Amino acid sequence: HKLVKAIYKAVPNSRFGSQRDDYCYARCASAVAAAKTALLKPVTQYKACKQWDVALAYAEGALPIAREMPQWDHENNNSARNGVIEALQELVSAARIRRHA
Repeated sequence: HKLVKAIYKAVPNSRFGSQRDDYCYARCASAVAAAKTALLKPVTQYKACKQWDVALAYAEGALPIAREMPQWDHENNNSARNGVIEALQELVSAARIRRHA
């Protein structure tokens, strides 16, 4: 996905040290926020429209993309990634339950 690639592209090329530290996260924060927004916007739309088949297909396709987002050294920097994964997993569960109801 283009937005996840943009995150990795924003990571500074570091020869000495971690590429997942706070400095690197600060360089990538805007790309991380853009990816989070792009991945979560359809979630709220599908829930509001109650399009459960489409929601399930979207969530199952978006979960691997969300899991490709980098994991940072400090857990608080992972909140966007974890939040997207959690929201998509909740959408999968809700869609599976409601689509058969």
